[in-house]
Amino acid sequence: MPSYQTLDTIADAYLPVLGILQLWLIVAALRHKAWRQAAVLTVMVLGGLVIAYGLMFLDQTYLLWQRLGLDYSTHTAVALVLVSAWAVCSQRGRIIGPLSLMLYCLLMLFQHYHTPADILSTAAIVGLLDMPVIRYTVRSLPPPRA
Repeated sequence: MPSYQTLDTIADAYLPVLGILQLWLIVAALRHKAWRQAAVLTVMVLGGLVIAYGLMFLDQTYLLWQRLGLDYSTHTAVALVLVSAWAVCSQRGRIIGPLSLMLYCLLMLFQHYHTPADILSTAAIVGLLDMPVIRYTVRSLPPPRA
């Protein structure tokens, strides 16, 4: 079994890897002159990140999750946003993305970063708030590529 520090390093690398993947997908769309796809994907990612970090700000200001005995999981929120964008624009992302997100959540639980209630409550609220952005993107994008 890997050490706590090794698993911590893996957990710390997950969001940057997802972020780099999103940048790569946007750049790939631009290289193929798929301007609309690049623009819509950018709007989806940025819109979702505004929601994730906006909720973090609101939670820190008003202690929304703390009042319920919970902790807002910024990592869960950002991971959900980036995985959702990946799933919308890539067939591989539809399979690998949710699987990687589930493994990341299990890793956060194993490392005692958050409780199941922290992760589920964050994912539910961010998912509901991000749904209009996702729906707009799904309607605006051409069919996903492999």
